[in-house]
Amino acid sequence: MSKEALTGKDSPKTLRLSGSIQNVALTMLILVVHILSLVPELLNN
Repeated sequence: MSKEALTGKDSPKTLRLSGSIQNVALTMLILVVHILSLVPELLNN
């Protein structure tokens, strides 16, 4: 991920695009982990 960021510094458009894609992927990953962590609590209750 750091290598992509370093190579993307040359072109701002590419950096912005890859950054937004990484943000979306990171957000979805956090949501999935959060939902998976809530499932046992919901089943127990």
